[in-house]
Amino acid sequence: METRKSLYSYVLDSVTDKKEPMLIYNGRSISAEKLLSTVLRAGEFLREQGITKDDVVGIMLPNIPEAIYALYASNAIDAICNLINPRMGKKGLENLLIFTETKIVYTLLPLYLKHKDTFKKLRIKVVICSTSGIVGECLESLLFHKLTYFNISLPNRCVSPVEIDGSEIAVYIHSGGTTGTPKTVMLSSYALNSLANNIVTTVRPNGDYSRAKDATVMMLPIFHAFGLGVVAHTMLASIKVVLLPRFRPRKANRLIKKYKATYIAGVPAMYRKMLEKDNFDGKTLEFVFCGGDKLASDVKEKFNQSLIDSGSNCEILEGYGLTETSSVVSVGENGKTNKGSLGTPLKGNLIEIVDDEGNTVEIGEVGNIIVSANSLMTGYLKDEETTKEVIFEKNGKLYLKTGDLGRFDIDGKLYFVERKKRSIKIGAINVFPSEIENVVCELDGIKACCAARKYNANGKALISLHVVSEDGIDNTELIKKIEKEIAYKLHPYAVPREFHFEKSLKMTMFGKIDYKYYEK
Repeated sequence: METRKSLYSYVLDSVTDKKEPMLIYNGRSISAEKLLSTVLRAGEFLREQGITKDDVVGIMLPNIPEAIYALYASNAIDAICNLINPRMGKKGLENLLIFTETKIVYTLLPLYLKHKDTFKKLRIKVVICSTSGIVGECLESLLFHKLTYFNISLPNRCVSPVEIDGSEIAVYIHSGGTTGTPKTVMLSSYALNSLANNIVTTVRPNGDYSRAKDATVMMLPIFHAFGLGVVAHTMLASIKVVLLPRFRPRKANRLIKKYKATYIAGVPAMYRKMLEKDNFDGKTLEFVFCGGDKLASDVKEKFNQSLIDSGSNCEILEGYGLTETSSVVSVGENGKTNKGSLGTPLKGNLIEIVDDEGNTVEIGEVGNIIVSANSLMTGYLKDEETTKEVIFEKNGKLYLKTGDLGRFDIDGKLYFVERKKRSIKIGAINVFPSEIENVVCELDGIKACCAARKYNANGKALISLHVVSEDGIDNTELIKKIEKEIAYKLHPYAVPREFHFEKSLKMTMFGKIDYKYYEK
């Protein structure tokens, strides 16, 4: 489909039958006609509140229909949608709202009550949404606080969508940044539409998909680039989307079976938890995508076996991507994946491995990953300096310095090695914490681990390993096993000098293990 248009127009163009279901939530089917009309009524509401071009609309919601409505309503009037993690702390939210100059926020009543002082202090209008869609549940509180409820506030009129070329900023999404410092990434409609096209033409080049036969369960949150780009936009413009407000493995398994899901996308922790339940049935699944973090080989093997046992012919397809590229830029292919590989570039994307001078390295050699994609971000909000550091031109194309180290194999498949800033030199040897973690997580008795950079009294670098082990495991024997395995599979310099056994590992707000916390 044509990509130089708004997100709203892109989804509109995908509709062939206005009666066909586009969303399913709490057992209720929402037709294309209902979805599109609600979006335009919500757009008219925003207009009535004085929201115009480039004004910022905050969405601090789980995966409920109002999050979808608000996203496309903002885009239809050429406003910018600011996707906010509902779990954000009070001071963090205040700083974010000020930095992004957000004027109105869609959220849930409990979140409003938690942050009401911030909203009042910043004079931000709040629209209350409900996970159940039932007004009566919170009507008393709404009247007491004089708030605006989503469904009650919708006017009968529909806004006239603004025609744009797609280059305008559509979304603010918050990332760890390629430099390791939290950033607000600006994504255009064109970037997200291009992502959708790249995915579809790579995965389903024959166009053999439809809302009549295909569905996905949206397990990833909309405020995450993977959830926004791959599920909320790409799949909404292609197939039915079953919304799951909060990931619950047993419920996710049940919805996959109930709605005969053919596609799902998730992060490694989700697949591990789904396996732990006794109700997984993936017989209808045709594509299972995984990203956002490294996937332990034992989880991959067990999940793939469960797919076979269910009668499915697909497997977990790992991919590589960044918020700065609207999410995925490479993905594996059913039946053609290699252990540890992140597949090949999506159609329309270029991935290169270069040395520090920008020269292409030999196949198999580790170097810097750079990416050229039409789904590339416009830049970091209010940070032109860092934007210029990571985006550069080469051979007439814009490239992104990802800050990651990787390599290609002879078949053109990509392998992630490490974040460049995380690599360590010990005894003049490059040590990659991610490689250590991969080796350790393959061992029996290990749930999770984090290899952190530390320094001894003489200022020499060493590896400190934080481990979550299975209950009942002898940790002394486990340490010996870990040391032996790392020395054998990697090299002696990679063997940790410190071991710490934890009940769980601290995670970042982006859902990844917070290695910086352990380095401190």
